[in-house]
Amino acid sequence: MRPLLVSDDRLGQRLRSTQILGIILSLGLALAIVFLPFPLNLVVPFGLALVVLAVRFPALFPIALIASVPVQEFGAVQLAGQDVTATKLAVAATVVGLSATVFARRWSWRFTWLTGALVLYLSMQALSLRAAVALGPGLAEMYRWTVALIALLATLNLVRHAREVWWLAGIVSLLILAETATGLIQSVLGIAPASFAVTGGLFRAYGTFGKPNPYAGYLELAGLWLFPLALLRWQRVRAAYRRWQSTRLQGSAASGPVRRALLRELAFAFWLTAGVTASILGIGLSFSRGAWLGTAAALIVLVAFAPRAIKLTLLTGAILAVFGLLLSGGAIAPASFRARAVQLVEQLKPFDVRDVQVTPENFATVERMDHWQAGIAMFLAYPWSGVGVGNFNVRFPDFSPHPGFRISQGHAHNYYIHAAAETGLPGLLAYLALLVVALGTIRRAIRHSPTALGRALGLGALAATVALMTHNVVEDLHALNLSVHTLAVWGLASIAPSLADSA
Repeated sequence: MRPLLVSDDRLGQRLRSTQILGIILSLGLALAIVFLPFPLNLVVPFGLALVVLAVRFPALFPIALIASVPVQEFGAVQLAGQDVTATKLAVAATVVGLSATVFARRWSWRFTWLTGALVLYLSMQALSLRAAVALGPGLAEMYRWTVALIALLATLNLVRHAREVWWLAGIVSLLILAETATGLIQSVLGIAPASFAVTGGLFRAYGTFGKPNPYAGYLELAGLWLFPLALLRWQRVRAAYRRWQSTRLQGSAASGPVRRALLRELAFAFWLTAGVTASILGIGLSFSRGAWLGTAAALIVLVAFAPRAIKLTLLTGAILAVFGLLLSGGAIAPASFRARAVQLVEQLKPFDVRDVQVTPENFATVERMDHWQAGIAMFLAYPWSGVGVGNFNVRFPDFSPHPGFRISQGHAHNYYIHAAAETGLPGLLAYLALLVVALGTIRRAIRHSPTALGRALGLGALAATVALMTHNVVEDLHALNLSVHTLAVWGLASIAPSLADSA
């Protein structure tokens, strides 16, 4: 009987500890609601509730961090002179939750080649600060990449089950639908700056990102990652339908559970498909030429590298996606669609901007080429260190070759040139090494995952990465914490071979 008494004592101690913890949390929530400024007094209790819930479900930390990307500016408040955003709160909760969960559950830390490659790139950024004129922008840029590292570590260490991946997929589909609905309203009703106007009375959609290009970039990364997962869910619908057909002759009672499972599969497949379809519509309405190019390249590669068993299904889906892209952009405003496609070809042709007369017709082309040439000039002037991470905007007036452009638009309009300009040759090589390691990780997921889910995660990561690499030729898809989504996708591809294929 003595062991039972000891067990009861321990149970009593645990209950008392839980009661004390509950009292402390309740007092903390009450104080937060009373004394913190609005809306922080509502956000902090929500964050604490998330932390408590995530103790039971640790994967909520990376899911919340990924989900915060498109809503990062909503409800931002000033605290000690700094903007407190949803992403910053999610980062803080993830850091605490990741450390506490791994140690409390005595899990072994998961590190991969991706982790080392990203740390190497961060190290090259740190070294480039020796040449920086302004440390503030450099540290801010390194913080954004550190957040991406946190997203990678959280995904690697806290996502352990297939159901968590499907929860994330459902949430990403919801975010895509919300972004596309917002962009559609902006485009049709003209809720946008005059510079976003296109022919036919439409405006370029920009969602919650403020600009069309990062908006389209998010939809690329999210929608293309979701595409193979949606196809996999339709395969499950077909399998569930066959099971229902084989049991329905046994009567309603016998086939009831199978029928309900079929309806659940069907609803979820429709939900994910709606997200993928909405992403194509949003990309079209953004009129982002880089996103169109990146999406097309991703779809081609996705079909080419898909397993033979689903190649026809993917090809059909890719054709429908391209048709949707043309419908949302080309069919609605065909003249503008063709004009922007021609401008993309023109912008990729190099020319010397120094003596070009700027007109409304060639402004975008000259401005982009001016930023390219300014970035190249920075690299040639500082080939080993660059001008310092985060210092492209600061040094832009010193290197811009055209006298009409003295204020940077935020980046070089080409991330490869941007990385070389800010971090020199070592930084550019480190970034390219990160991409190579990511592609190797994705290849392993596609070829060596024993489950259909693992292969779908690999294919989704491949599509998103190809879109990223292509779009980055004319844009910077690492701005506005988009790297959080990218590194999480790579992290899921890394753990794909170990995930059990369950609902």
